[in-house]
Amino acid sequence: MSEKKLIGTYHPIYGFLTEENCVLGEQMLFLTNDFNHVTEQHLSPYFFPNFNQSESFASIIKEIEKKHETPVLFVMYPDKESVYTDYFPLKLSNFQRPSMQLITHTNQLLSSKSSKCIDLCPVAHGFRHNCTDKLLYFRFDTHMNYFAGMLFTKEILQSIGAILNRTLTLDVTSFAWKTQRFSGDLWHSLSTNNQSYYTKYDDDLLLDTFEPKYKMLEDMPEPYHNQGRAGIITINEELCEQKLVALVFRDSFTDTCIPFLSTALYKVVYIWGHGEINEQIIREVQPDIIIIAHVERFLQFLPLHYVTAA
Repeated sequence: MSEKKLIGTYHPIYGFLTEENCVLGEQMLFLTNDFNHVTEQHLSPYFFPNFNQSESFASIIKEIEKKHETPVLFVMYPDKESVYTDYFPLKLSNFQRPSMQLITHTNQLLSSKSSKCIDLCPVAHGFRHNCTDKLLYFRFDTHMNYFAGMLFTKEILQSIGAILNRTLTLDVTSFAWKTQRFSGDLWHSLSTNNQSYYTKYDDDLLLDTFEPKYKMLEDMPEPYHNQGRAGIITINEELCEQKLVALVFRDSFTDTCIPFLSTALYKVVYIWGHGEINEQIIREVQPDIIIIAHVERFLQFLPLHYVTAA
């Protein structure tokens, strides 16, 4: 029987093999392009950081902090390409991360010692350097897995603790793990032939069934809905003495952090949206800290929009 081979189209500029919106790596799939031009951000020598974005980020963060007397933590989740450059089917010396420069520049512009921005890519690289047997991203999906969600949550908690002068810990004893193939968003773009090629990989790290320590409230009020998605509110009664409330404006990359962040904090309100910060929700929630969390590839084009209350 002949060995299975990947079948696709070669990218006209970079030469890697593609199918629909997928870069076909030997062991992983990556995103070729979306409206945020993910390939160009990482590979094109002509793609530069948009420093107007960092000036806008800093200005809005300062405004929110001043108006609500609440610190802001801006979190950047790294793209899969940034963490698994060695799995990407193209070796370039100029692989770049313009969004990293945006975060650095934004931090320089923030005069407040309370609010800050963090880039989680060094955390992922540090983990990979010390642990080679666990993946942090799904092989066939653009998103990070739950193990990365746990790892990144620990870093987020450390940053929150430093800002609020609190000691925050994450009890992971209730979590268990299992390995199997995760057929994610990129997988469904593949032909039957290419899916068959990748079936030999079944080691995605998934969160096994667990009993959460927190309760998830249902029937969200209308103000907590955004862009067609309902908000999520979790309360961990075991931490009733902690009483720390976090408000998270987020995209889909926070999904795998929710079990861990909600385990470690008394109350967390998660609001879906790409850059929309709603003043009405901030007033209603009265959080101790506001977290704005987005994946790296969005930041070049993501306009933070502060929606003020009437």
